[in-house]
Amino acid sequence: MKPSAPSHPRRLPLPWLAGGVVLLALALWMLAQRMVDVTEPAADTILAQRLQTTAAAAAQTGRSASISAAVVAPGPTTVAELVAAHPDLDQALLLRAASLCNPTTHVCSRRLSWEELGVLLDADAPRWLARMPEEYAGYLERKEYIRAHYRSTSDFVRHTKYDVACRQVPVAEPADALHPAQPKLACDFPDADPVFDAAAGDALPASWFGPNDFGYALDRSILHEVIWLRVRLPRDSAVIPRLVERYRPAAQFETRHLVNPAQLMTIPELFHIHVFSRTRNQSTGTDSALVQQNAEVKGVGAHLGDHVERAVSSAASSIAAQASSHSSALRSAWQRAKASVRGEVHPLVTDPAAGLTEEELSLARKQHRKRSRKPRRKPEAAGSAAARAPLP
Repeated sequence: MKPSAPSHPRRLPLPWLAGGVVLLALALWMLAQRMVDVTEPAADTILAQRLQTTAAAAAQTGRSASISAAVVAPGPTTVAELVAAHPDLDQALLLRAASLCNPTTHVCSRRLSWEELGVLLDADAPRWLARMPEEYAGYLERKEYIRAHYRSTSDFVRHTKYDVACRQVPVAEPADALHPAQPKLACDFPDADPVFDAAAGDALPASWFGPNDFGYALDRSILHEVIWLRVRLPRDSAVIPRLVERYRPAAQFETRHLVNPAQLMTIPELFHIHVFSRTRNQSTGTDSALVQQNAEVKGVGAHLGDHVERAVSSAASSIAAQASSHSSALRSAWQRAKASVRGEVHPLVTDPAAGLTEEELSLARKQHRKRSRKPRRKPEAAGSAAARAPLP
């Protein structure tokens, strides 16, 4: 009777396993998207929360109610509406710029050029200014960190920008797995906000200027910085260009600025100005001194490049000539050595004045002597001679 083979569990083919893993990952991704859609508040809810925060901050600090009253109309919500609302602008440029960033997902497909940024600012469409996906992810992580450690984002700005001392305070808010109830840092200015009257000819107010930690999706040549103020200014205030000039002089930089409307301010308690700039030698209206300096630098670089190229070419030619000379000498020595090994007496072996070095002559003569030397015969033993004697 034939023994039965041991039973082994059947293994699924590798392509089936790979397909199963892909389907499982796709199912998990779809589930995560549904959870985001459910937990993500509507845009109207976010707008209402921001307006309530703005009004509460104005009432708490005794500021003018102009913060909440300065809310402007939401404006166009689609690219087509935005382009149709601004027939005086370059329609093709505005369409391309507005199509790059999604106001709903807050991400852009690529970085905006200087011209694309300018046409969006001319259209007063800050909602179409967003971030690249990786930068937006870092922005969300920073927001989670601030929410977990600070009472509000404005406290974080006062602490990190103005170096204000902080204290821990209990925060009454619902706790969840991501945001447990714990004391948080509260950072308030030690004195009251200053009063600024532009009509009275007051000097420019004190301000803090620095880079935007998570700038918009702009070309690498564009600087995105922020001016922070403790006083509030209208969006069209004549003081704003003077503040921009303080940090980015027009003689060296081409600048644009933006003050977000109230419903788009992520930090409504602190007035701030977005400043976009690039150096004059990167724009069409170039500064003559910068252009001349740039040309001089390029000239020095080209001069050094010519010197380096000539030096490299000369060195390469010298190395090639030396290599060719050594190759010819080695080839000649090899031919002479082969001739002496074969037993041929090369004429140069006996003629020291023919151009061979002492080492080559010694090698050739040694090989010649080794070849011409006859092998010596070993002496025969007495027993072997008798053994070869003929028998009687």
